[in-house]
Amino acid sequence: MADRRLSVRSSIPTFERLDRESRRRGQSRSELARTLLDEGLRMAARPGITFRPGPLGRRPGRIDGLAVWEIARVFTRIDASAEELVQKVCPDRVE
Repeated sequence: MADRRLSVRSSIPTFERLDRESRRRGQSRSELARTLLDEGLRMAARPGITFRPGPLGRRPGRIDGLAVWEIARVFTRIDASAEELVQKVCPDRVE
């Protein structure tokens, strides 16, 4: 995927926090800013999801618990249709 350049102004305290965190992670400021911007946009589109470090890098997960891959693993092991799952989870749902 091709990259495009983006210039952003920030307050001095924000820039300094970005600088400290980039050094702590061993990434450039640009790499960290790109990661945080991408994750922030993804979180805004999917409330309840956050990103946390894992053994293979940062991964999405529920704010209150499991990683997305763990949730997906549970659903792939359930022998039911999507509609049956919805009925089990939300029995009072009206269509």
